[in-house]
Amino acid sequence: MRALVLSNLILSLAVLFTPSLTSAQSAEEAAVAQAVEAFRKAVMAKDRSQLEALIADQLHYWHSDGRVETKSEHIADVLSKRAVYKSIDLTNQTVNVRADTADVRHNLTAESERAGGKMQSTKIGVFTVWQKQGGQWKLLARQALPFQEVSGASRMSGAR
Repeated sequence: MRALVLSNLILSLAVLFTPSLTSAQSAEEAAVAQAVEAFRKAVMAKDRSQLEALIADQLHYWHSDGRVETKSEHIADVLSKRAVYKSIDLTNQTVNVRADTADVRHNLTAESERAGGKMQSTKIGVFTVWQKQGGQWKLLARQALPFQEVSGASRMSGAR
């Protein structure tokens, strides 16, 4: 009988404290999602100060065409006139937080105006790694993969 009471007490305490743990995790996931959205807006606005604040000094930024950029190279690329984004939409986003590191996956669809006024559509899968530095989530790494259409469904190329 005593064992049953003790096990019920332990189970009750576990259930009681689980929501607070879940809420803390959800709050961190929300904070990362906010950083992702702030980064999207900073790219659209070509906002140097926001980009500087959101990107880790150790950034490795892989484009879907194989180019790799450091923080300074990526900010210079965003601020250049090479592309002016008309829209950037992120869909199917997932955020996973583990301590001070988070991984984010989403689909990115964008419309941009390139040099000479040529419009370009982009549809890629994106995987990013964010790290909490000084209490703020910063973009540490990014990898993009081109999409390919398969039987009317989208998937990232190379995915099995």
